Amino acid sequence: MRIRSQGGPTPLPKPRRDLVLKVTGGPAAGLERPVPPDKSFTIGRSDEADLPVADTKISRIHCVVEFKDGEWVIEDLDSRNGLWYGGKRVPRRALADGDVVVLGRATEITASLVEPRPSPAGPRRVVFPRTRRGGEADPAPAPLPPAEELPPLEPSLAGLPGTSLGEFRIIEQARPLGRAAFFRALQPSLNRHVLLEVFTAEDMDRPGVRAALQVEVQRAARVLHPNILQIFDYGTARGFTYVTMEFFQGRRLSDVLTDRGFVPIGGALSLSRCLCEALSEAVDQGLPAGDMCPRRIWVDGEFTPKVKFFREPESPPPGVADLAYCAPEVLAGGDTKDPRAAVYAVGAILYHMLAATPPLEAGTKEEMARRARHDTPTPLRRVNIKVTPMLARVVEQALAKEPGARQESLRDLARDLHRTTAPTL
Repeated sequence: MRIRSQGGPTPLPKPRRDLVLKVTGGPAAGLERPVPPDKSFTIGRSDEADLPVADTKISRIHCVVEFKDGEWVIEDLDSRNGLWYGGKRVPRRALADGDVVVLGRATEITASLVEPRPSPAGPRRVVFPRTRRGGEADPAPAPLPPAEELPPLEPSLAGLPGTSLGEFRIIEQARPLGRAAFFRALQPSLNRHVLLEVFTAEDMDRPGVRAALQVEVQRAARVLHPNILQIFDYGTARGFTYVTMEFFQGRRLSDVLTDRGFVPIGGALSLSRCLCEALSEAVDQGLPAGDMCPRRIWVDGEFTPKVKFFREPESPPPGVADLAYCAPEVLAGGDTKDPRAAVYAVGAILYHMLAATPPLEAGTKEEMARRARHDTPTPLRRVNIKVTPMLARVVEQALAKEPGARQESLRDLARDLHRTTAPTL
């Protein structure tokens, strides 16, 4: 049955444009957030607000922004100091491009309507290795660096591709994430790709190496987080010892920083928040995180980090460049398990991404320790004008000389970073 309209053809709804809100006046100037069209978006001074604004003159949840009846609307939620537009207090306002509304007395919010980003062509798919009729997996090729970037293999390791170690079928050499040889392998029982780090019999025969390797594997396997390289297993076969870990191919963050200098503020913030969450999990497990540095962090093409807590036996001690991210008390022999030392490390890594240089540089460990105690890094906004004042203050607090002046924990630092955002320039 067809129903005919009595009043002529129904007008088509106007195409929706996305809304971006930016704080352009007040104590939190510089904050910016896109507003999702499918949920209520709140603004207030509470951490629970979608856009938390550090202004004592606005209410905890001051107002709400929603997409209703084909338009973006901001509505006061019975706040004490109200919602103002054009010098008049208003309970509700349909937002147009460029509108400026005032929350309370000082916080100005500017609305920008932008064209929506194109949606993905379809739902994201997880692709597993194809399986042939006989049950043998046909692994999909994974992107690998050019052959000249892969280190040469020892003769005893060069023949491993195409063979098996235990249940693992070795496919090809992979970019190394440590000092031993790495291979991409298939685990048929779970139909997944893994990384194998393979040690030769000569490696394991040195005094104390085998025991130290087992301790490192057990310690690293305790920590489970999406941004920490997951250790699955440890085994021996055909005279080799191997550690099984999740398949991940990326570059050291230290190499990325050397190549590109500045990291876009959005990417630096996202990576730092992930680091805070990952290292918090490690600190909860009693692992040291106060000596974290870009050389121990890998990133993929989307700048997603993976922290490698597993350290191979007989790994060389950290170099002077790695010590640039250690807190003064750590350089003086302090505890690397102190959460506030980890706060300093993340702050120093974030500083490097935003300033294209570490907070401090020196030629020796002694000089680095002296500079960490007495010298102050160049203010971030002096070297990168795109850094907002709020973000600069967060990094400055994380790099405080005294542990008690920093954020108390990595979760506190993550909270502060979530309150900041990258400016759109």
